[in-house]
Amino acid sequence: MLEVVSLSGAEFTHTSPTFLESLSGWLINPVVDTLLLMMGFFFLILELLTAGLDIFGIGGLIAVFVAIVLTAASTTLGVTALSNIFSARGL
Repeated sequence: MLEVVSLSGAEFTHTSPTFLESLSGWLINPVVDTLLLMMGFFFLILELLTAGLDIFGIGGLIAVFVAIVLTAASTTLGVTALSNIFSARGL
């Protein structure tokens, strides 16, 4: 194939994904996303049953927000584009 495009002397370089690329690939997994969403709603219900604003409400809001953002990112950008964002910023 390389000879067809006149790149017969080209070198191959193999790269491995960075930590954040691996993490984003794992978080975009639909099973993990569903668990985050379920955990977030469970914590929000637990917050409504207890008095005051405490760790359940904050944890529930964070989990629901992360699940929604990751779902939107995975459906609109795709896993490759999301990992490119992380690598372009040097993260």
